Amino acid sequence: MSKAMIFKQKTQPITISNRLLQGTTVTGTIQSEGDFRIDGTIEGNIKIKGKLVIGPEGLVKGTVECASAKIEGNLTGDIMADDIVQLLAQSIVKGNIYTSRIIMEEGAIFNGQCIMKSNVSKKQVTKQEESLSV
Repeated sequence: MSKAMIFKQKTQPITISNRLLQGTTVTGTIQSEGDFRIDGTIEGNIKIKGKLVIGPEGLVKGTVECASAKIEGNLTGDIMADDIVQLLAQSIVKGNIYTSRIIMEEGAIFNGQCIMKSNVSKKQVTKQEESLSV
């Protein structure tokens, strides 16, 4: 076996995972390349490339852009997800949902509009909102 083969290692893709714990409040914009779990409070916009999870004690007040979302807590604001949004039984969502797929469990509270399209983008959302306000 050559020395090059001994020291050659496979590189694994790095999975970025972030977490905001209960009892913590953040005010401002959150951006991340990976997944994000919220068990605390965020007052501001969230833009992530991965999955957003709002835990049972989590509270978000702001606009959310993500690949997918699983909501158990409270969200006040619009959510734009590329793939799927899951509203679990104890979730409360006050705002519009823009996604290609949605799952809503019995007991979830949702006050807003759900606009379902494939490949949801912020540009499409803006055009949709303009046509609704006319």
